[in-house]
Amino acid sequence: MKLIATIILDGAEIEIENYKLKTEGLRPDILHQCLITLLDTPLSKHGKLRVFFRTISNQLFYISRKCRIPRASNEFNLFITELVTKFKIRSRETNGILAQAVKGNLTTLFGNNIIGLSSKGAPMNSDDWNDFKLASQIHDKTITNQPYTADYDPDGGNPIDLITGIPPFVIGVRAHEGLKDGTATKLVSIAPFGLSAAHCCAKLVSEIEHLWRIY
Repeated sequence: MKLIATIILDGAEIEIENYKLKTEGLRPDILHQCLITLLDTPLSKHGKLRVFFRTISNQLFYISRKCRIPRASNEFNLFITELVTKFKIRSRETNGILAQAVKGNLTTLFGNNIIGLSSKGAPMNSDDWNDFKLASQIHDKTITNQPYTADYDPDGGNPIDLITGIPPFVIGVRAHEGLKDGTATKLVSIAPFGLSAAHCCAKLVSEIEHLWRIY
């Protein structure tokens, strides 16, 4: 069991620059806000968070913690356009992978224990955090804030297991729609009312940081 959390942003609506696609009503800003929120956290900066997103056309992408998401919306759209058309973005300085398309469905990649966040789910309780607590206990007697260096590298074949022993969380990022049926094996709620996807990301990561004592 590895001390690393996984969050999958599902149902991402994206705009492709210079492509003749219907973009009316799309909300790429939701994905944009969530990526900035997640990658700016101490959990991510210490290398203990992996972030993926899946588009409405079922393309799955990995975003490295080393990737700096553009803040301006037009620059973000250009970033996404490059990613979904070239399937990979590398660092100009190190040539390391910053973002990458990932083949396979969620169950094949992450196992059959996937937790979805939904206001329709059962209220999250202490038992839902057991895997996170266990990972903390067996990782080390005292958790240190040293960077976790085994970052996901798709070019390395199978450098790490996507199935870490800690169930991944799925957060929907499509406006006014919940998770598609079959996306998650279990639904939980973190509030008795609907929250923005970005707030769900922040609240979830904050709880994990508290459990793992990462600040």
